[in-house]
Amino acid sequence: IFGCFHLKIDPTLVPIVSYFSFVGFGFMTMEIFFIYKFSFLVGSPHLAIVTVLAALLVSAGIGSWISSFISKSNKAVLLLPFALIALGIIGLQQNFSSLQNWTAAFPLPMQAGISFLVLVPVGLAMGLPFPIGIKYLSGQSTNGLAWAWLANGLSSALAGYLALVVSIFFGFHSVLSLGVSAYIFASLILYMRLRRQNSGN
Repeated sequence: IFGCFHLKIDPTLVPIVSYFSFVGFGFMTMEIFFIYKFSFLVGSPHLAIVTVLAALLVSAGIGSWISSFISKSNKAVLLLPFALIALGIIGLQQNFSSLQNWTAAFPLPMQAGISFLVLVPVGLAMGLPFPIGIKYLSGQSTNGLAWAWLANGLSSALAGYLALVVSIFFGFHSVLSLGVSAYIFASLILYMRLRRQNSGN
């Protein structure tokens, strides 16, 4: 990772670094928010951590595999994951109270299992932006991939600390706003690059 600092800084890398920073920040921030949210459903922060991490890592991994079937030439599909993430988050927020009431009388393992299944759709969508960015950006810059991994890793690490500070002073709904905002900025960066490429053609 530290070897990436010796790479020559190219202005064309700015959108690449920005995109992957926002994707990494958004994923980690939403992960922390879901752990907080689902701790109310399963009644245990420790079980919520295990359930959310398992659901998001498994489903995001599947989402990354699905991205291998997405063609770079289909510009609309490249932006679709961000819309799916938004729909998934809105759906969870709107229906969480009902889900919590419905599962209240269920045994703990069943609550954890339902939580896992509920998180799978949004996890699938959250697993798409990173590999799509890698696929789209591959070949566009000699050092682009190295900077992409560096930016994503650093932003993911910083997101945990920032989310903790924000949750203390402003509440976890502000953490949700941070995660959603990060994905919005990432989608705008990708959209502008796709638009510039189309105008260049």
